[in-house]
Amino acid sequence: MTRVFVTGMGALSALGNDVPTYWQNLLAGKSGAGPIIGFDASDLPVRIACEVKDFDASQFMDRKTARRTARSIQLAVAATRQALADAHFEVTPENSERVGVLLNTGGGGITEMEPGTIGLIEKARVRSGRSWFPT
Repeated sequence: MTRVFVTGMGALSALGNDVPTYWQNLLAGKSGAGPIIGFDASDLPVRIACEVKDFDASQFMDRKTARRTARSIQLAVAATRQALADAHFEVTPENSERVGVLLNTGGGGITEMEPGTIGLIEKARVRSGRSWFPT
């Protein structure tokens, strides 16, 4: 039987950008919902969401890497770094095979999926000379 030990936690959520803030707001019954600010939602029927607010990826990675990295990955790296700091743990070549991260996301990668899907459809349309979808 394998034993698993949770040694550190990290959190980036609509309720807070660290575990203590998240937990305090959760216990206080606060809502993370609000107007969508991450993109223009004016054409959408719903304009509220639970977004991570006031997140600065450069606190967790250099600016060049942050510019080239999807937001969902930035958040995952940040939460992982928080958990490692919380555990006072450093991943080394000697222990890296015995370290894991459990991550939960509510739609991570969607901002990359949409343009990727549109690009694939457009590429197929150009190659075939016709649209995949009837007009």
